[in-house]
Amino acid sequence: MDHLLRARPATTSALRVLLRRSLPSSHPTSGIPTICAQCSRRQQQPVFAYPKPFSTSAAQLSGHNKWSKIKHDKGRADAKKSAQRGLLTRDIQLATRLYGPDPKMNGQLVNAIATARKAGVPKANIDAAIARGQGRSSTGASLETVVLETMTASTSSGDGSVSLVIEILTDNRNRALHDVRGIIRKHNGILTPTTFLFEKAGRTVLKLGGGGDEASKDGVKIVDAAILPAAGESDFDNVMMQAIEAGADDVEDIGDGMFVVWTPPTLTHKAAQALNLGDLKAQIVESAIVWTPSQDRVQLPDAESAQAFADFLDALRDYNDVQGVYANVEQGDITEDVWDSIEENLD
Repeated sequence: MDHLLRARPATTSALRVLLRRSLPSSHPTSGIPTICAQCSRRQQQPVFAYPKPFSTSAAQLSGHNKWSKIKHDKGRADAKKSAQRGLLTRDIQLATRLYGPDPKMNGQLVNAIATARKAGVPKANIDAAIARGQGRSSTGASLETVVLETMTASTSSGDGSVSLVIEILTDNRNRALHDVRGIIRKHNGILTPTTFLFEKAGRTVLKLGGGGDEASKDGVKIVDAAILPAAGESDFDNVMMQAIEAGADDVEDIGDGMFVVWTPPTLTHKAAQALNLGDLKAQIVESAIVWTPSQDRVQLPDAESAQAFADFLDALRDYNDVQGVYANVEQGDITEDVWDSIEENLD
């Protein structure tokens, strides 16, 4: 049972607030570090994370969660056109990677393509997203993953510098590195090691429900998210029990009938299949190996810094080869509108 006590950073601001409230003010994790404090930790080995026991009850959240907003929020129509297209093609790529490229066997892909077409995404972009979901470019070339580490510029007091890990999936490594480094420099970013502030973990996001038309591929059920009812109060315990059997480290109830299941990276796909094929009748919204902050997150010091960071993320997401952006940032005093624009561009 020791693996059930591993540290797991929360994926939503609400969960982080709940965890902070449970700690005394003198606890080492009760403060927000400056960038200097972060960098100083690099010399302190090993880096310790404070354990978060496996939950046994659903967290009481504010109703906000990144995945329901990103996957279903009609507010996307208000985003700039290029950024919107990037989000929609990512949905297509995810659906292809999870359930395959055949729309006849993949209801989630059908929905993603229909939404993209309605938003005016060109057919070439849709075809390229389907190809990338299969690990190749639109020309059939193999793709490789490249990781870039960067920090944003801090204020004069040394506060507010955010660490990022950027994952790139490309068929031309040199071109992609040149282009993304240019975006970083344009937004006053600094190329510097940051992965020591993160840890890799398997993350599966699922939504409960049942009924309606289903298809399957390789034994994996595909359910249209639009027909899924909200989860009941007892569903958290059911998810937790099956997640433990699948090797999970932690489970979080993020509201709207959705749950985040954390696993060791090597068990990510196995756990997603187990949860999808079990009695939960779960739709897999996301299943991926991700970078999660292993230490305290940073608050941006003011509205100007927050907007500049949001613009930086927009520029990264506007570049087609960028597949994942991870940052040790939290909402703090940022307005909901600006935070939403930040959160929708983070993985």
